[in-house]
Amino acid sequence: MKKGINDLTRLPPNNIEAEEAIISILLDFPVAFDVTKKYLKPSMFYKEIYGKIYLAMETLNDKEGTFDYVTLSAYMQKHYLDDGILALQLIKRGIPSTYIERHCMIVLELYLKRQCIIIFSKYTNKIYDNIDIADVYDNVKRELDSLFNINEEDINRIVQYEKCILYACLKDDTTLATVHCRLTPDMLYKSVHKDIYVAMIALHDMGYNISIESVSNMLIKNLSLIHI
Repeated sequence: MKKGINDLTRLPPNNIEAEEAIISILLDFPVAFDVTKKYLKPSMFYKEIYGKIYLAMETLNDKEGTFDYVTLSAYMQKHYLDDGILALQLIKRGIPSTYIERHCMIVLELYLKRQCIIIFSKYTNKIYDNIDIADVYDNVKRELDSLFNINEEDINRIVQYEKCILYACLKDDTTLATVHCRLTPDMLYKSVHKDIYVAMIALHDMGYNISIESVSNMLIKNLSLIHI
């Protein structure tokens, strides 16, 4: 049986408490919308009515420059009738605004996880339908890049950062030891960089000096000739 985001045996990642905390804080401190809009869009809320309330806040903020309980109530009653008013009335007030950015990051992360489930589920089903694996890779990569807003400029910047890190490690063993405590090979974007980094770590762990020659020999030993 094919399963995905609508699999009733597992609840999609969500945190209703964090969503309610964001709405509550914004009701008490509308100025905090300048913070939340950097992270969130209405569609990112798992609880639909909270997404609608956030959309109302966004609409009023764009139109009027701010919002309050009265203007929100009027907007919710006009567009969502009694459901909107009831949702506003049930939200607990007086939540400290200290951690609103953290709440936003939680909601954003869980939204991204739900979207990843949708993407992976879609292409898992296509694999069962015998889609070409190369097409699976291209399509999944394109959708994930779009989801995480990764464009060609971002990729080039990431690749350059990785090159700088590898160069620094190649020049100084102590740098490699420091970097290795914080950076695992799977965190690197380019597969060639992963293989080079793995070779460096292996050489370091065996007590060998890190150099272009020693890394090249390790890659030859591991049949990673294309990366030399």
